[in-house]
This record gives sequence, structure tokens and C-alpha cells, in this order.
Amino acid sequence: MSSLTSTSFPIKALQRFLNATGLRYPLSIARESLRNSSALRRELAFRRRRRDFASRHPWISQKGPRDGKTILIVSLFDLPFMVEYEMALVKALEAHGARPVILASTRDRGHAYYRHFGADRVLFFDDFVRAAQSDNLPVIASLDRFKSMDGLREYAYEGLRVGRHALSLVSRILRQGRVTLSNVKIRREMDRLWPQLPAAVKATNDVFDLVKPDTAFFLEIGYYPYGELFETALQRGVDAVEWSGSHRLNCLNLKRYTKDTMGIHPQSLSPSTWERIKAEPWTPKKEKELFTELEGHYESGGFTNEERLQFGKKIKTREEVIAQLGLDPAKKTAVIFSHILWDATFFYGRDLFENYAEWLVETVRAAAANTNLNWVVKMHPANAWKLKQDGHVGEMNEIEILEQSLGKLPPHVKIVDPYTDVNTFALFSVTDFCLTVRGTIGIEMPCYGIPAIVAGTGRYAGYGFTNEFETAQDYLDTLAHLQTVSRLDPARIELAKKHAHALFVRRPLDLTSIEIVMHTDEQSGGLTERDTVLKGASLEEFGAQPDIRALADWVLDSREPDYLAPERP
Repeated sequence: MSSLTSTSFPIKALQRFLNATGLRYPLSIARESLRNSSALRRELAFRRRRRDFASRHPWISQKGPRDGKTILIVSLFDLPFMVEYEMALVKALEAHGARPVILASTRDRGHAYYRHFGADRVLFFDDFVRAAQSDNLPVIASLDRFKSMDGLREYAYEGLRVGRHALSLVSRILRQGRVTLSNVKIRREMDRLWPQLPAAVKATNDVFDLVKPDTAFFLEIGYYPYGELFETALQRGVDAVEWSGSHRLNCLNLKRYTKDTMGIHPQSLSPSTWERIKAEPWTPKKEKELFTELEGHYESGGFTNEERLQFGKKIKTREEVIAQLGLDPAKKTAVIFSHILWDATFFYGRDLFENYAEWLVETVRAAAANTNLNWVVKMHPANAWKLKQDGHVGEMNEIEILEQSLGKLPPHVKIVDPYTDVNTFALFSVTDFCLTVRGTIGIEMPCYGIPAIVAGTGRYAGYGFTNEFETAQDYLDTLAHLQTVSRLDPARIELAKKHAHALFVRRPLDLTSIEIVMHTDEQSGGLTERDTVLKGASLEEFGAQPDIRALADWVLDSREPDYLAPERP
């Protein structure tokens, strides 16, 4: 951050004091506030929220026994709500003896919250990176060396897959699904980021050398620099646990990774879990639980509830959907469920195409050539809130890429944008084939006998209920005569149901003691604010709640790859 003026003596004096004491954070706020009054308003709102949270939970700074495992909390937040939620999870572990060490990105507003939660060991990754920059580090390969994106994506430095982590970050920052070094914006961002990687890798090792954690606790494991931290944990044999949101509000999914499973999606069943689930009998009780879960959440608008993806959308009849989309009722219908092209692009498994964008273009190209079917291109509903969250104005990347690559689409290919009033579940009644790389729809639709035509691994491929391919050409050849592909037989449908039941019914950990209270605009359904409310009048009482015990027991004591709730009575 540049200095304010050449005569800012008090600021310089304060800088020397703060540097000497390690308290650089307030100065950054002061400078930003002087330059931009909105920054001051944000900071005041941040502090007000912190006070409000403390008034609701006066015990929150209490410390647990801290006589157990050292757990490295790899944090990435400076948003108040997310810091509150993450630190609530930390307090749950601390109540059961964990010794937490917080690793934050920078000395930003969020770090004051860590102290507020009683965290007395907070480290900042940027400090480690700056210290590492003066070291004599191994040389990283020049970007000019890479003749293909595959080579860059698979490039490893000091055993860490820095290429894919950097590309994933740049794709996300620029919201670009097609990531090539010939793109001027992509190359500029990569030129900026690439030289930082050796110091970041050294910093990652320095963090683990200093902390010596038993467990590393992540939300993010694929973007730079979190991918480097995650893979370093695996290299060193540190227990690596990822927590992520569930399709249900106030629930978590927990997954434990090894070097063999690091490319698996967090919302999945690990191979050993699947073998166990597959061997269990399928019962009418499980059938009822599964379809109550699936259909109930779509009907309530609550599937992936925190994102409000189905808010205000209607479950229309088959006839209404056919009429609204202009489908030919005499033909079968294939629905292409687009991914968000720039989100987690290179994280999981193996793809038949170079990226999600190429998959979408080539799939729609094949759809345009096959007039024997109705084709629907369903844009991912999360596009709406993600773009709004990012402040993006303009055409979606998917639409831009399709228009640039294919021009005007023929009338038998329809586009359904994320702002449609058609609930996704309404599409089930008209869908004969669904196409995805590894989307959730490939889990759901096979439960209804609908073939899922998938173009990637890393989530559920190989589990017996999806249609998979060795090469992109095999996939495209199938699309040319997709209308001849049969519906799933009963054995494959049962496999799909077993898998979906374990994933949607048993994998979520219900956290009734850490409640997310969402405040939304009643008309738009837009999320205006979120609060975290904890149950208990003390840390001991909070830690004694059954759900908190279940969380702590699994993270600190279990070696299972997936948290699975006990079967319902």
C-alpha cells in the first residue's frame, strides 16, 4: 500500500512503533480509511458485529483444556460471518482438548476475531512467504517451457502440484473457463503469480516445521496457496481433514484425505466407504428416507439451502415444462447440466476434455448435430449468486464461450439460464439423459433410472451407475446416437440409490449447536446477512452437546475417510 503523502510524519512514526510490536494491522486500516471513508464504515460495522457476537456468547473467549492434538486451522476468511462459523468449529474441537493454531492469509480485519475467540496462537502465511523470499530457493520452470496446458496443469515443484493450483486461482479470479497462456489476461496473472510459488512452497514447509501439527483442518484445498498446504500435510503424513457445507443448512460434510484420495471431491464417498455401503441391503425404509430427502428439499427450495439456488422457482408439470421450453413432445430430451466453468476447474479426478469450457462447447456442438433429440443446456443456478457476490456485471462466461465458438444455436437446442423460474426438479419429468462432468445431478437422476453421461472422474465414476468413457471421442460418438442408449436397469438404479442415500442422508453431520441464521430479502430471496448462534452458556456446556461431541470425536479420534451419521431409527 503506497504512502499517503510525503509529509505524513505521524503515520511514519506510528509505522515504526507498529512494526516493532508486530501490530501492522491497525495502520493498514487507518490508511485505507483515510483514503476511502467506506473502509472506515466497513471497519466500524466489523467491530460492531464482533461486539454483538460477544454479547450473545460471553463465554466465547474461554479456553479449553488444550491437552490433546495440535490442530492447524488453515483459514482463508476475513468476512465476519465465515470467521465466526469457522471459529465455532475450532471451539468445538478445543472443548475436547485440541490445541488450535490458526494460519491466516494476511493480517487483515479477520485476525482480530481470532483473538476474540481466545485464539492465542495465530500465524500469518504472508509473514512466512516474506521470510522465505530471501532464501536461495530451487528454480521453478519458466512458463515459456510449457507447450500445452496439460503440461502446465500437471507441473510439480518440490513434489507439490503448483501448476494446477495456480491455474485454478487465476481461472477463479478472472472468471475464465478457458485457461490458456495465449490469453493476455491469463498470462498477465500467471506472470504475476508464478514467481511467488517457490517462496510459497518454502513458506508452507516452514509452517509445518514450526507447528508440527497432528491434524490439518481445511475448508479450501485446491486453490493456491491452500493446495500447497494441503499437499504438504499429505506428504508429511499429517491427518488432513476437509470440512465443507452440505446440501442442508446447519450441516457439515467431513472428509479425511490421503495421498491416494487427494483428487476426490469433498461431496463424495471415498472408495472404502462405497464398498461398505454397496454391501449393505437396500430397504424400503432407506428408499423412503432418500426420496423424502431429495424431493423434500427441491420442493421447499432448500436443496443447497444456504445458496438459495431454488428460491422462487416452481416445480412445474411435464406439460408446462415442455411448453415453456418449446420442446418437441415426440422426441426424447437430453439435458446438459453446465458446471460453473471457472470454479474448482482443475481440482478433481481426470477429465476427458481440457477444462469445463471445452467440455461444454464440444457437448453442445454434438447436440447441435443430433436432431433426433431435444437438447436443453441448463446453466448452473449458482452462477446467479456467485456473480452477484463477485460484483460481476455482464454476460456469463458460458454464454460468451458458446456464442464465440458455435454462433447461433439450432432450434432443437435450448438454453435455460440460472434466472429461470423452473425448479431443477421439474426437469426430471422431461429428462431422458443427463450430461455432466461430475455434477451432483449425476448422483440424483440415476436414482430415477435416467442415464448420467459423464465426462470426468473424481466423484462417483466407477461406482456402477453412470455411463463413462475412456476418451473424449468415445463420449462424442455416444452423443451422436444418444437416443439409442437404454435407461438404467434395476441393479444399477439400486446402486445409485445406495450411493445417494449414503451421501445425502448419512454423510451430513447435523449441527444443531452451531446454527446459521439467514436473513433474506423476502421478494428476491437474496441473502442479506448471516449470523452464527451457538448453544450453551459456557465452553464446557457447548462441548457437551451431542453434535459437538460427534464432530470432535470424528476429527480428533477417527481414521474413517468419511463422516457417516448412524442410521436413523
